[in-house]
Amino acid sequence: MITAAVAVLSLTGCVREEEACLDSVEVTDTAEVSTESPEMSECGQQVLSDNNMSYSDCFTAEGDFGACETCGYYTSVDDSQGAYDCITCEEGYEIEVEFDDCTGYCVPKGTASTPITREQCNAVSECVYDQ
Repeated sequence: MITAAVAVLSLTGCVREEEACLDSVEVTDTAEVSTESPEMSECGQQVLSDNNMSYSDCFTAEGDFGACETCGYYTSVDDSQGAYDCITCEEGYEIEVEFDDCTGYCVPKGTASTPITREQCNAVSECVYDQ
């Protein structure tokens, strides 16, 4: 959390000659500004580092599927927006493998009928086998 002092009001001048002029007045207040976002897992960071066709701007949760933490592997982030394009998932979810590169759907942890294994797929980033 970041606390910032914010200048809210600054007044100077007179309305009429017979009224006293206001000196410069500054009113400040503090406000808490949240800059926190859900932290990306170490594996998610590794995925982004390992391949320039992986992205963090991905499919968000919908229906039975959780949100992708990272997605890919396409030349454009716009092409990586399917529920089945997930490389890593938000916490509490795992990949239901759909493709040979270990991408797939994010399903609640422990429910994948085709989870990521070395026998099932060939991951671009080694860390996804441990998710």
